[in-house]
Amino acid sequence: MKKILLASLMALVLSGCAVQHTGNYVQPTAQGQLAPSMNPVVSASIDILEQKYPPAKSALKLNVTNDALFAPLMTALRQAGYAVYEIQPELQFKTSTETEKPAVPDSAQTLKYVFDLLDRNLSLYQLTMTVDKTRIAGVFKLEHGQYKQVSPWTVF
Repeated sequence: MKKILLASLMALVLSGCAVQHTGNYVQPTAQGQLAPSMNPVVSASIDILEQKYPPAKSALKLNVTNDALFAPLMTALRQAGYAVYEIQPELQFKTSTETEKPAVPDSAQTLKYVFDLLDRNLSLYQLTMTVDKTRIAGVFKLEHGQYKQVSPWTVF
């Protein structure tokens, strides 16, 4: 129990350093192993976001990433009733056939996330979400191929 509490405290201290770029920084599994489902992480994320940012009144914009968390998170946000805008990375060279991007309302808040390994020996992972300037962090443990939330969410 002390190890989990210590890891949670470390997560809070270190979370400010890790929120610069959106993405899942957990290394892919070894060849032949199934990747753990991100559904428990996504579900817990939606629960806390709904408490802080009511879906019918909130619009979120996310940078498109190619990781295991992005697609299920986008789907869950939309199913929960959020207006979600996908922000594509800027192309270095624009083509003449490029279509106009849909307008993102000024009221849309930027959502960034970082999912990263916190402690390899304890199989602890941290999810830190930033909605504009508010940070929300939680710690998950990988047990029997499933992520389980082991700390309450911290909002700062």
